[in-house]
Amino acid sequence: MELSSYLQILNRRIWIIVVTTLAAVVAFFLLQARTPTMYETTTVLRITPYSTTNPSFTTLAYAERIMNTYVEIATSSPVLDELRGRLGLSSGQPEDIEVVIIPDTELLRITATDSNPILARDAANTLANMLLDVQVIRGINISIIEPARTPKPPSLTRTMMIGVLIVVVGFVGGTSLAFLFENLDTRLHTTEQIVTLTGLPLLGEVPSTKRRQNAKWLVDIVPYADVFRRIRVNILTLSESTPLNTLLITSAEPNEGKSTIVANLARSMAQTGRKIVVLDTDLHCATIHTIFELPNEMGLSSVLEGNEKLSAALQESGFPGIQMLTSGPQIPNAAEALGSEKMIIVLEQLQKQFDIVLLDTPAFMGVADTAMLAPHIDGVMLVARCGSIRDASLRATCQQLENVNANLVGVIVNRVNVNLSSRYRKYYQQAEVDQVVGESSG
Repeated sequence: MELSSYLQILNRRIWIIVVTTLAAVVAFFLLQARTPTMYETTTVLRITPYSTTNPSFTTLAYAERIMNTYVEIATSSPVLDELRGRLGLSSGQPEDIEVVIIPDTELLRITATDSNPILARDAANTLANMLLDVQVIRGINISIIEPARTPKPPSLTRTMMIGVLIVVVGFVGGTSLAFLFENLDTRLHTTEQIVTLTGLPLLGEVPSTKRRQNAKWLVDIVPYADVFRRIRVNILTLSESTPLNTLLITSAEPNEGKSTIVANLARSMAQTGRKIVVLDTDLHCATIHTIFELPNEMGLSSVLEGNEKLSAALQESGFPGIQMLTSGPQIPNAAEALGSEKMIIVLEQLQKQFDIVLLDTPAFMGVADTAMLAPHIDGVMLVARCGSIRDASLRATCQQLENVNANLVGVIVNRVNVNLSSRYRKYYQQAEVDQVVGESSG
C-alpha cells in the first residue's frame, strides 16, 4: 500500500482520531479534577558500622543485612500503627509510606506521600526518628543525612507534559482505531478499489456535489457538465467498434444514484443531436419520472400488459431530443414481463425510432428484473457510489451479470469524494472573463 493510500484512510477516518484524542484529554482533566493533589517528600538515613576504618567483609555483609532488617521494621504494621499514633492520625493515613535501600550505598530512603504536604513531611521525619530510637543492634550507627522538607505544589510544567503525553497517546490510539475500522469496513471508498474489483473500464467519475448544488440536473452545473461529456465520449467511442444502441444502467444496491446519472447522461447525449429515449424499467419503485417531472399513470407496464400502444405511452421529456417511457403502474410478475417476447419487441421498436435507448433498472441485488433484461441489451453499465457500495455486493453483481452473458462495458463511479481541480476552476473562470471581454469589445 502506497503512502497516499494511508493518507486517504486517515482522511476518511479523521473523526475517529479526533474523537479518541479529545476523549483522552477530557478523561485526563476529569481524573485530574477528581483526584486530590498528592505531595511526596523523602528522608535519607545512613546506616554504617561503628568501625568505619578498614571494616572487614563480614562487617560489611552484616551491615547490609541490617539495612534490610530496618526496611522490614519500618514497614511493619506495629511501627506504622505507632507512627499514626504519634501523628494523631486515623487508620489509613498517611496515604503511602515507602522505605527502600539506595543501591550500592549505605543509604536508606523513606518516602511519604499524602494530600497534606505537612503530614507527608512529618510522617517521613517521624518514622526516621523512630528508627533512630530502635538502635538496639550493636556495632551499627544510624544517622539522618537529609531530613524531609515540606513538598511544594506539583509543577505546572509537569502537568503540561503529562497532558501532551495524553494527547500523543490519544492520537496514536485513534490512528490505530482508524486502521482497525478500515480493515473491518467492507465498503469501497475509492475509484481505484471499485475499478480493481470490477475489472471494468472506468467510464467516468461523478464528484460529490455541494449542498447548494445538490440538484438533480448536474449537467446544468458547468464543471459537472464536462464530467458527463467525458462519460458520453467514452460510451460513444466504445460504440464505434461494437454498436451500443441500447444501454442499460444499473447498480448493485439501491441509492447509488443511477437514475440521476441516467437523466443527466440522456441530456448530455441529446446535446449531440442524437434522438434519445429514456426507458424506466423499474416496475417496483420508479424514480426517473420524478426527475423529469412527468406523470406515471401510463407507461411501460401499460404496454407490456397490452393496455396501451407504445406510441401512446411515450412522453415528451421537456428537453430537446429526449422522450420518456415511464414505468407505469405496478404489475405482478414484473421480472417475467421484462424478460418476455413482448419486451424484446418494445426494445426493437424503440431502436427503430431512436438513436440511443437508455434503460434505468432496479438495483441488481434487489430483484431479478435486471438479470432478465441484461442479455437482450447491447451494453450494461454499472454505477457504484464511493463510500456506500460494499465489495461483496459489487462482486456478486458483476459475477451474476457475466453468468447471464451480459455485455458489461464499464463502470461509472458516483459521489467521488474529491474537489474539482483548481486548474479546472481557473479554466472556467478565465473562459468567463474572456466572454465578458468579448461582449464588451463587441
